[in-house]
Amino acid sequence: MEGEAKAWLKRVNKALEERKAWEDRARRTIKLYRHADQKDKVPLAHRIAKLMLAYVYFRDPEPVVVSEKEELNIVARAMERVLSRMRRLLNLRPTNRRVVLDALLTDLGVCKVTATLRGGKPAIDVMRVSPFDFVADSAGLGVLDDCAWCAQRIYMSADAVRKNKLYKNTSKVEGAYRLVSEGKDNKVEWAKGGGDDVFGRFVKLWEIYHREADGLWVTVVADEYEPLILRHERFESPVADFPFVTVSFNPVVDSPYGIPVLWILRGLHEDINKAMRQVIEKSGKQISAVAIREHLSNWADIEDAIENNNSIGMVIKVRGSDIDSIVRPIEAGGVKQSDVVLLQVLMDMMHRVSGITQAQLSGVVMGRKTATEAEMIQQASTITLSDLADEVEEYMNRQYEMLAKWAWQARLWDEEPFIPSWLPEEELDAFLSAPPDAIDALRISVERGSGAVLWHRQKAQEMQLLLQVLSNPIVQQKMAEEGYKVNLAPVLERWLSHMGIRDIAVVLQRRGIDEQDIGGGEGAVAKTTPEELRGNLPVGWEAMAEGVGQGGGLPGAPILPEGGGGEGLL
Repeated sequence: MEGEAKAWLKRVNKALEERKAWEDRARRTIKLYRHADQKDKVPLAHRIAKLMLAYVYFRDPEPVVVSEKEELNIVARAMERVLSRMRRLLNLRPTNRRVVLDALLTDLGVCKVTATLRGGKPAIDVMRVSPFDFVADSAGLGVLDDCAWCAQRIYMSADAVRKNKLYKNTSKVEGAYRLVSEGKDNKVEWAKGGGDDVFGRFVKLWEIYHREADGLWVTVVADEYEPLILRHERFESPVADFPFVTVSFNPVVDSPYGIPVLWILRGLHEDINKAMRQVIEKSGKQISAVAIREHLSNWADIEDAIENNNSIGMVIKVRGSDIDSIVRPIEAGGVKQSDVVLLQVLMDMMHRVSGITQAQLSGVVMGRKTATEAEMIQQASTITLSDLADEVEEYMNRQYEMLAKWAWQARLWDEEPFIPSWLPEEELDAFLSAPPDAIDALRISVERGSGAVLWHRQKAQEMQLLLQVLSNPIVQQKMAEEGYKVNLAPVLERWLSHMGIRDIAVVLQRRGIDEQDIGGGEGAVAKTTPEELRGNLPVGWEAMAEGVGQGGGLPGAPILPEGGGGEGLL
């Protein structure tokens, strides 16, 4: 076993060595975010990162569970309540905000969803994992599904290691590490050498999950003076995969690690601060100049006068008597228009690259922009931020899927089974009595935050326009005459999804058999005359009725722009 422990440590250390370039970028980006360099006059990096975090993770979203089978709708509602309660009890908001911030600063955010022991009893938990403590098989190029193994570094006190029921061979554990704070940043670091304090001795563990022919295995290696394997067994999990969920915003195709968002902005950030320092220095030199005849004053008296009067910063000595013919207006420093233009150009580039507009950064819009220009700028910003928000949404969907599977399995735990007795009686019975494979029929996601992703609002507006056109009785009459039937349900479902409706099935419910011929769309249109339809038109639509029944078009009907959201929906 000692040879296997050394082999795993060699494998992990090799992966750590290969990612040093990424780790260097990540740590320098974090320093930029902390505004550690006080030479920076404008801490834009910190402000932009905080704004991005607010936009891509606006708030802690509620889970949404929809069943693919009608008979499991009650189970879906029960699971939605269970996940919502777990969200609050596990306090997921700060955990997920830290993970998303990790992704913004290092391009790698990691959380772990698993069952752990608390007080000797199993409990489901979600925890943030530092990106510097997580390493994976480099051959997977950053995609966990393609990795043969991944590992988490954990520092645990030697006493806790010995008491852990999952670990064996703990008698040889000494605790080769101690916690220290070194450097000007007072960062928490670990140093080898346990010291004399028994309670200050820590063990560096590598918790390694690896795929084998017979399933997923977990191996825990203690990186002591002599490596030890403390755990080696099959990892029993309802997820049947690694217990980690990752999020990355700028992955690259030829490396396991992407490029941090702030690292891309680093050059612009430095240029802006350099230009700002020059402007500030120049502004301090915008001072008066005095012209005197060289032979009329003592130079020592002049220096004393300048020292006592800070508004005098320049003395011009003139030989001769006609000062007016010699002295001309002199530009003695100060902020020039070109300096302001340079700063504005740099700031515009920062807005374009980051996706954070000037209005979002300061709360006001400076400079004169036309309505069209402002709209185009906002749309570009929306697309950039929506792309980041989509990555966060995918990460959270995966997180809730794993939570749901753990909660589903916890119903059958021998010790302390999970029984949500606070559910309504009907939902509780359905949740506990549902077949084991019912979880596979549940679609689990999160609702969209109202503050993020204006892109979805724009799509919702386009869908609403399409709904207005297709639901108009004149349009339906015309299409019925040409042999078409209007089915609004798919369009309405897509519109509701972009509006953030948590459970579309509650709004769109299928009618019973006895309701099928009550107000049927096709029959209703067929039996209605054009005159009756024209009488029911909303204001402004009367002109559209002129072409009904005459084979003509519909003048005045809204025209959807190309690619306006209606393609591929029906």
